[in-house]
Amino acid sequence: MIAVLLFAACFPANHLDNTNDPAVGEEPDTVVLGLVPFDPIVVVGAQVEFTAKAFFPDTHYEIVTETVEWASTQPSVASVDEKGLATALTTGSTEIVITEPSGQLTTVDLTVIEEDFDPISLHIKPASLDLVVGTEHLLSALATYPDDSTGNLASSCDWWVSDPTVAMVDNDGLVLAKKDGETQITADCDGVSDQIPVTVWEKKVAIPTTGDPDLLITAFEGVSDGWWTEYTVTIRNDGETAATGFWLDLWYDRYTTPTFCEYGDEYVWVEGLEPDESATYTTSLDDGPWYYWDSVVLVDSCDDVTEKDETNNIAWEEVLTYY
Repeated sequence: MIAVLLFAACFPANHLDNTNDPAVGEEPDTVVLGLVPFDPIVVVGAQVEFTAKAFFPDTHYEIVTETVEWASTQPSVASVDEKGLATALTTGSTEIVITEPSGQLTTVDLTVIEEDFDPISLHIKPASLDLVVGTEHLLSALATYPDDSTGNLASSCDWWVSDPTVAMVDNDGLVLAKKDGETQITADCDGVSDQIPVTVWEKKVAIPTTGDPDLLITAFEGVSDGWWTEYTVTIRNDGETAATGFWLDLWYDRYTTPTFCEYGDEYVWVEGLEPDESATYTTSLDDGPWYYWDSVVLVDSCDDVTEKDETNNIAWEEVLTYY
């Protein structure tokens, strides 16, 4: 039997409060740069204030807006100053680029339109969300306009959640999971709206310790079209007994081998696999600025579980993501 599920992009909750900073004097490892808002659309003459963040492997982040270099690939369309303030000058598209001292960079698209016409449709991405208590996910609100242009209006939408005790959402579409339960998140932009279901779980791992389950990664592939990378992971229980209640974690760009109980960039809860049962999981990523991602997937159990084969719970994939 083949099951098909979706990953949910998640980050530990201290991405919100930045309380997990490294000790004074410690040098953080390789960072991942991020820019907010993501791919905005503005009218001629408008300004956009961007914020640059550096995410570290230990899951804390720092605001680096004033320490990175800023540039616009099409300065005649929009300029950007040293503090991340972009000014729309004429219609067209440009990329806003930030570069840290080590040379690592990231970009977002900025689209400038002549008139402020309303979108005709809105779609929240992803279309559903599964989170673990204490983690977060940044939603996109993709608007389509009468001229068929599209853009992310997440930072311009009104957001609300039907049950704020289960999850909360901020003005940029950043969702924080608070407790077990189900809720709905709605975005409204200029009269068009969309809604997605959100499920919040406690992270529990309980692969049976009797018998010999064997969770095997049989396929791991990432395919990019230059805009999005589609990941597909297939796992199978090759053992004699069922494996129940475990996680499948995915890291997009990883330099070191992950460890068990470590949060992936995205992860999915697997209720269980019977012997010889397979499951396929898919997710998509808006491509980053690097030419290659060293992606890795891990079957994750926090328990010390004996399996028939202890060497097949992890797989790597190098993905070309930028043409």
